[in-house]
Amino acid sequence: ALLMTVPSRTVPSLRVILSAIARAAPTSTNITENNTSDVILDFIGRPLYLEKQRIRSPPFNMCRFGGSIPRAAPGHNENPPESRGKQLSDRYYRWVRRVCLPAFLVSGSPVVLHPQRARRTGAYILAPNHFSPYDVPCLIKETPRMLDFVSIVEVFGNPLVAWFYRNMEAIPLDRSRVDTTTTRIILRRLSQGRAVAMFPEGRVQTDEGSVLNGGRIRHGVFGIAKTANVPIIPCVILGTRAYHRASAWLPLRRTVFGVNYGEPLIPDETWDDIAVAEKSLRNAYRQLHTELLEQLKGHRIA
Repeated sequence: ALLMTVPSRTVPSLRVILSAIARAAPTSTNITENNTSDVILDFIGRPLYLEKQRIRSPPFNMCRFGGSIPRAAPGHNENPPESRGKQLSDRYYRWVRRVCLPAFLVSGSPVVLHPQRARRTGAYILAPNHFSPYDVPCLIKETPRMLDFVSIVEVFGNPLVAWFYRNMEAIPLDRSRVDTTTTRIILRRLSQGRAVAMFPEGRVQTDEGSVLNGGRIRHGVFGIAKTANVPIIPCVILGTRAYHRASAWLPLRRTVFGVNYGEPLIPDETWDDIAVAEKSLRNAYRQLHTELLEQLKGHRIA
């Protein structure tokens, strides 16, 4: 199918890119409170120590981070002046989007709701549900902003995949040890006005385990949003599991998937109660899911 839609010299690169993206399973950290010292806990509960410095933002009882984290003001430039390497990675992201676009254009029939909500300037955390590895390329295609994905370090074991994801500015998370580096990188990217994609479910989920059906939410996304003073944009994505079938790539525009972007959730003092923060995100998922299902009515969704 791809041979029919893109120049022959592009096909090998396109196959490599799609294969690399599909093999990744981004995840997020789970950061919780420790009241005895200035530490945070990684997503399986191990202490993760950061330098103790004064933080200008108000105290945050749910999670205390060390280090001074600049706030991303509204209207902050998405791409502030940075190193030559960062500029090259942004150009590479745009190139991947252009190269992958034909495969999805000829095979898919997406239903995308409220993309303008993800077009906002300044830093934010995009928080999608996670049914399939193909959520990643579909989000790259449909999201107006460039996204810095948080991905498990295991996918970087393959040299080709590692090269691809480093060029895409993906943030590796090492689950086998206390990973202070990843936390610092996420906070630094947000302070630079970037959009960071974190999957609150932590991994690809089944229907039964999905947050859309009451599944677990890892609380790290709330801690990072509160500390960096950036909004969370909830997102519901459905139907991307269809791309596991070879027939879904045929140039017939029959593969239907949907993406619905929510209103930004602004962290405030009520988020000191983690139950309040979680409830706001669950309510947003519920509303977005209902709205998207209504628009996808009559279509077969994988």
